[in-house]
Amino acid sequence: MEDLHLHDWKLASRGSDRLGIHLNDIDLKSCDKKGFVVYDTTTFRKLCGMLKPSDFAIELGCSYGKATKVLAKHQGSSRVLGVDVSKDALASASKNYPDVTFFRCDVLQTPHILNEKVIAMLENISSNNGDDDKKDDVTQEQSESESKSESESDLVCFVDIGGNRELEALAALLPWVAAKLPMQPRVIVVKSQSL
Repeated sequence: MEDLHLHDWKLASRGSDRLGIHLNDIDLKSCDKKGFVVYDTTTFRKLCGMLKPSDFAIELGCSYGKATKVLAKHQGSSRVLGVDVSKDALASASKNYPDVTFFRCDVLQTPHILNEKVIAMLENISSNNGDDDKKDDVTQEQSESESKSESESDLVCFVDIGGNRELEALAALLPWVAAKLPMQPRVIVVKSQSL
């Protein structure tokens, strides 16, 4: 995704009162090499449920894991990784959502550690031939799509870094996310009230 340029980024919103594109006009299952900036948590979480069944999703800045849980509900927990720097937030997330994988890492300081974790999870998906712990009410079409091998999986990255370092952190993080993860993300969704 090194060719993801600023003009490829779209502002997504729930209503037409904000500039950008309407949430109903976004299809994360078919878009490629796009970045979306969302202003609010509700829109961010709705986008978490709009992925292809074979996607592998990472949430950077997962905090207490609520959006990561939405991702796991739709992707299966073996295809989702929540990452945050806060030990307390991750302890709470792990307690509330024990079936989801959460990982403590400051990706701005030690990105290679995150890469190792992502590679291990992708290898696990591949060795399980795409089988995971998705809900029993999955349709036949979804089941066939889920059996894709790891090499056919796409990476989708959700970024939610808040606090007073948000803009500086995003400026440092987004180029790395776009080019340095073990797989180049097909889509990056950023939640930011500052952008």
